[in-house]
Amino acid sequence: MKDFVINFVGLPEGKHDFQFEITEKFFESIEYSEIQKGEIKVDLLLEKKPGMLILNFTLKGFIEATCDRCADDFNFPIDQQEKLVVKIGGKADDSSGTEEVMFLGAQDHQLDLAHFIYESIRLALPLKIVHPDDKSGKSTCNAEVLKKLDELSGSNNNDTDPRWDKLKSFSN
Repeated sequence: MKDFVINFVGLPEGKHDFQFEITEKFFESIEYSEIQKGEIKVDLLLEKKPGMLILNFTLKGFIEATCDRCADDFNFPIDQQEKLVVKIGGKADDSSGTEEVMFLGAQDHQLDLAHFIYESIRLALPLKIVHPDDKSGKSTCNAEVLKKLDELSGSNNNDTDPRWDKLKSFSN
């Protein structure tokens, strides 16, 4: 994980570009990682100012995910922008704004980005991960599984429960 550590003390003030490659090895090194495989390119623009660092991340690639609808594995696209402000020698109670703020002591000289990058990838995932629809709006999930789910859901069944019919008569 040393590839994700930036020694910022030696950097002159101004903007600096960094690139990181996220692979299976990265996810294996994260304890309790829910993500196992993926390929993501992280472009970082770091702006060093007196007493602070402003980091703008662009994450593009994919992770291997399991569809919550059909249970097939597929490559889920990641396209995420993140911003992190690092205050050096500040106190945790003097933050303002809505961006993510991290505080480092005045004696710190390195910034480990591995955890922040992992959390950014994790937060890019929706609560329900499903295959994307094709250009015509049809699901790209496993057709056999979708057919079986449709059969089991009873959506094609026109029979109604007589108890509901009785309750409907009360509303009239």
